Amino acid sequence: MVWCTTTNQGTPCDHFNSRQSIVRDLDAAEPDIFLNENRAAEIINVNPRTLRQWRLRGGGPKFIRISSRCVRYRYRGLIAWAEALLSASTSESAQ
Repeated sequence: MVWCTTTNQGTPCDHFNSRQSIVRDLDAAEPDIFLNENRAAEIINVNPRTLRQWRLRGGGPKFIRISSRCVRYRYRGLIAWAEALLSASTSESAQ
């Protein structure tokens, strides 16, 4: 059982387990698969608005702008971006 902060604090949920299954399915798929904003946000556990802000300000994962209204994220790029943010302690600075 996983405790969720997206629902009422202290209530059990399965958000984490469903996210793990999505990532597991994508790991088995083609690493160059393109994901829409909602799917990419779900994988890295942020709100889609956060991805939009990162695109405007910089600092987020790399993306592909197919048209003015169509943005995609490469699965492999999301994982590489997240891996680059890993830290062993709070004294390590993010790059």
